[in-house]
Amino acid sequence: MPEKLDKVDDRLHVTAQNARAFVIAVLQGNGVSQPNAEIIAKCLIAADLRGVDTHGMNRIPSYMERVRQGVLNATATPILKQVTPVVAHVDGNNAFGFLGASLGMEAAVNSAKVFGIGMASVKHSNHFGMSAWLVQKALAADPPMLSLVFTNSSPALPVWGGKEKMLGVSPIACGAPGPKGEDKDFILDMAPSIAARGKIYKALRRGESIPTGWALDKEGRETTDPAAALNGGVMLPMGGPKGSALAIMMDVFSGILSGSAFAGGVTNPYDPSKPADVGHFLVAIRPDLFLGADESIDGVGSESGLKEFRKRMEVLYEKVVGSEKAAGIDRIYFPGELEILEEQKRLKAGIPLVQAEVEALNREAERMPTVANLTKKGPRLFLRSLFAKVTHQFISSIVAVASFADPPPFTVSSVLGNFDATFNMVSNQERSAEAMLASATNGHCTCIKEFELPCPNHYSHDFRFQELAVGKGSNEQPYFRALIFFNKKPEHTDEFFHEHWKSVHADLTMQVEDLGLNLVRYIQFHQDAKSKAAVAPLLEGNGGNMHALPWDGCAEFHARTGEDFVKFIQSVYDSKELVGCGTRFIDPLVGMHIMAGYDDLIYGSAISTSFGLSNMPGNDGVLPADERLIAKKTEENSVVNSAATP
Repeated sequence: MPEKLDKVDDRLHVTAQNARAFVIAVLQGNGVSQPNAEIIAKCLIAADLRGVDTHGMNRIPSYMERVRQGVLNATATPILKQVTPVVAHVDGNNAFGFLGASLGMEAAVNSAKVFGIGMASVKHSNHFGMSAWLVQKALAADPPMLSLVFTNSSPALPVWGGKEKMLGVSPIACGAPGPKGEDKDFILDMAPSIAARGKIYKALRRGESIPTGWALDKEGRETTDPAAALNGGVMLPMGGPKGSALAIMMDVFSGILSGSAFAGGVTNPYDPSKPADVGHFLVAIRPDLFLGADESIDGVGSESGLKEFRKRMEVLYEKVVGSEKAAGIDRIYFPGELEILEEQKRLKAGIPLVQAEVEALNREAERMPTVANLTKKGPRLFLRSLFAKVTHQFISSIVAVASFADPPPFTVSSVLGNFDATFNMVSNQERSAEAMLASATNGHCTCIKEFELPCPNHYSHDFRFQELAVGKGSNEQPYFRALIFFNKKPEHTDEFFHEHWKSVHADLTMQVEDLGLNLVRYIQFHQDAKSKAAVAPLLEGNGGNMHALPWDGCAEFHARTGEDFVKFIQSVYDSKELVGCGTRFIDPLVGMHIMAGYDDLIYGSAISTSFGLSNMPGNDGVLPADERLIAKKTEENSVVNSAATP
């Protein structure tokens, strides 16, 4: 859905899909890996959809400033240590808080599946946005889990009876699955203050006042000015001493227990002067841990227990929302229900942003690689870094085709049509540039001076190996190739995982019906500690510029066609023994990720299984004896091939 200006409040509405793509692009442009960027974006946009605008994509500018100042590590990866079968400790490594918290909740859920309860403590972390996304993560597990989510935060509240800021506005969240198939899950996410501090930042950003009773200024007087509340002022705890005590509890469980900062030591997420050192505490509990325990087959949980839990939750829901209403109340809501309704609304209408918020986000986009503006009129939410990349890809492909065909088969109109399909966030005003570009090039993309190719030598390069020249095609091998990446369950050791996968699981795979008809090759790629240590010098932080993929294993399959591969996978799903084996040692929360395509063989001989798969066997690449290969002398005067970067 394209953006639209709300006629009532003059706000820009952005689809969740486009907002998520924008956030991912900005994060990647600041060094965050794609898998991590997707986790962060998913959490931020989840907050926007639930109406928690204070913890959504508007946090991006403050996050990016912390990255630029070097106090938040965009490339870091949290590390998990399984302390006991039910307790995990995560070192956030000063990465984005979403990553350490996600890893911790996954570990807690995995422990709870087996033992009924699991918990994780996270140290050296950062702001993780809306706490409710972790509750939702636990609810999305199989079986859905009850959860507790604690975190501490930077000083904003005085202790009860005090004057100075010392305690954080640290949210407490919890959840439980409701009746199956209905939006009645119990989700509580609240701060110990009268209002979340993010709401004051939101009011400041939007030029709005705050209600009386939310905060005091630095002189201790009540204020409705968000700037006065944030400039030396304090927020007020809910319920007086009760809210203050809850904030202290968050510090005990999240800060002291984890080994993170506490007692006012956490850095404000809007302060780019030093690392935040936030702590989290996460718990997951099976809903069938006690109900139906007598019917449990494997010792923990049962299907009847989960049904009984949901049934009891439905009774509670109906009792709550069906309570006799007080004067002036039209409807009583279950905790989390208002946010569910808001999410349904925003999925249709889009996420609302005011002009100042759009401009702040655009400033982050403008720090990315830029292209000529299509227009400067009206509010715009450009996916600038992503737009630049895709622009280059489209223009490069069109110029390449234009070099070998006359007349060129692509027009600017068709190209920008693809842009419209990819970037629904570009407004109608911006699309008027299509006509301008088409006019400037007579409708054909033979030369577009406004854009430059990503690699200036794309057409001027002097090829030593002419078979690799632009336009010569590729040495595509005659088979379909698929790679499936996955992780082991956290509770399993590396030794068990590798041994089990290459023995028991491999044998079950070889027993899949019609494997010999649908596959021609099956390879297991094991990423082990020894191999990772061998490439450590190439990683960022060790003098290199690469990032290690987080997968434990990759299953590689060759088939004659994509259809044959799909048939094989369907046969895998039909094998109860194989599926059951996989669910016991493959991490279901991370899931399996697939790449599919073809091999373009550059160097080396064609593998034997590629022969006989089509009318023509696979062709060799450049072979070791080729005289065109550049050689150099080693210290021992032996000749070796140079190791050019692939």
